[in-house]
Amino acid sequence: MTALLKSTRVRLGLLLAGLVALTWWLALPSKPEAISERKEPVSAPVAGKWDGHDGATRFAAAVAAATPADWAQLVREALDSGNEEIIRDILPGLLRSWMQADMRGFLAFINELEVLDENGRRWAILGPILLEVIPGLGDQAITSPTLSSIIQRTILNVARIDPETALDWAQQRLAGIEQDRAIAGIIPYLVAKDIESAKSLAAGIQSTPNRLAAQLAIGTYLGANDSAAALAWANSLSHEGDRAYALAAVLSAMAEASPHGAGEIYRDAVAKMQAAFTEKVLADRRQMGPSMDGEFEDMTPAQAEQALRSLPDPNLQYFERAATEIGNALVRNDPAAALAWARSLTAIQGGEAALASVYGAWVSIDPAAAWSQLRTEANPATRVVADFFESWASKDPAGAAGALAELSGTSSRLAAIPATVSGWTEAGGATNDLVRWAGTLPAGQEQDRARGAIASTVAFDDPVVALQQVQQIKDPQKQAAAFGEVFPSLADIQPLTAQKAVQTLPLSQLQKDYFNGLLEPLLNP
Repeated sequence: MTALLKSTRVRLGLLLAGLVALTWWLALPSKPEAISERKEPVSAPVAGKWDGHDGATRFAAAVAAATPADWAQLVREALDSGNEEIIRDILPGLLRSWMQADMRGFLAFINELEVLDENGRRWAILGPILLEVIPGLGDQAITSPTLSSIIQRTILNVARIDPETALDWAQQRLAGIEQDRAIAGIIPYLVAKDIESAKSLAAGIQSTPNRLAAQLAIGTYLGANDSAAALAWANSLSHEGDRAYALAAVLSAMAEASPHGAGEIYRDAVAKMQAAFTEKVLADRRQMGPSMDGEFEDMTPAQAEQALRSLPDPNLQYFERAATEIGNALVRNDPAAALAWARSLTAIQGGEAALASVYGAWVSIDPAAAWSQLRTEANPATRVVADFFESWASKDPAGAAGALAELSGTSSRLAAIPATVSGWTEAGGATNDLVRWAGTLPAGQEQDRARGAIASTVAFDDPVVALQQVQQIKDPQKQAAAFGEVFPSLADIQPLTAQKAVQTLPLSQLQKDYFNGLLEPLLNP
């Protein structure tokens, strides 16, 4: 049994690791440094300023006389000049000099270009030049992570308008995980031009998180445009995890155009997946023989088998987004049907996520009807309540706050309070109003929960007000946890105030030593 559990957990761990890595990769900013703040607006190139051979001669003279502060504007003007002589003969040298002398400034320019060059026109000119110039920088180009990042970003930006060329560059200039990452980033732009090539490329990606990212793009595109082909493709994939992830992407994309069809396919797919997984777990156990060690030492064989039957298929984690999208789409047309669909799913199959999405979407459409229905739920999950009140407060803070006062059940109220704070903040509510509302809640857990949520929400923008909320929390453990969220911003802006708070709040000595250690360089630079 121990071997069986380890085997099951290893599979679960590997899949979770892949999902975490995928989430990390998709969340990565395309810009490793923040865009530099400009004190003056960037001047637009003057039309015709650098036309002809004479313009190229004058541009070369301007480059020779320029300082590093001028290079960004000169590169912009070169890219916009339309002068082939400048682009071919002068711009490469300017870029090479810039990267060698001021890489930080060059990165700031790249960051800016990624934001402002929405149609990709400048990148189409700049990309080929960078990919030729960087290898010529010598050993630095081979070993520098910064230059490797620029190559990756150049390829992905060119992919926006010319995915085929970007793919050629990735295959020629990158290898291993870097090539996998680049191809995964190109595929979202390639799918509309050559879906078969996109499928083939995705299948060849060795890195699991990048392969899943590519399949997400393919599934999303096909699911929105050809559901039959999308389902056939997802079911044809060889890896079990890939099939699940791709199918979830397809169903998410299908939800908008065909919510009822997507809902039926979803329900059938997750039921079959869980049944197959359970049968495999039980078959493994039968093959190895029952054991009474580990977690099952106090269980009868029947109880151990029942426990195994309750294990969820790890691949079902991928379907939560699809459940949310389908629930959102169904409720817009037929709230009753949406509720029925969500309730037809078990918790393992994503029923809680589906029900939360239904209520969260419904309250933004018809809050009175949604609230009336939620109050009939015997014991709604805290996630359902939280999604409901956050969605409601983001549209009508006063309505959500008033309804919360009528909500019964301690767990439901404690879930609704921070959700209301979050939605109220999203709606642009004033901090003073939130603070006044928190004071109207019953003293104890509810006020502590509200003040902790407010402190967390305003910590970055107004750490002093956040600290005031922390100081009013009664539970010492919750107070210490809330202070941990407020401390970084408070210490940065008002280290003396932070030091006094460390001295006066009921923190453990270990916590005090930790915070004082962080304050030391700020107080004694």
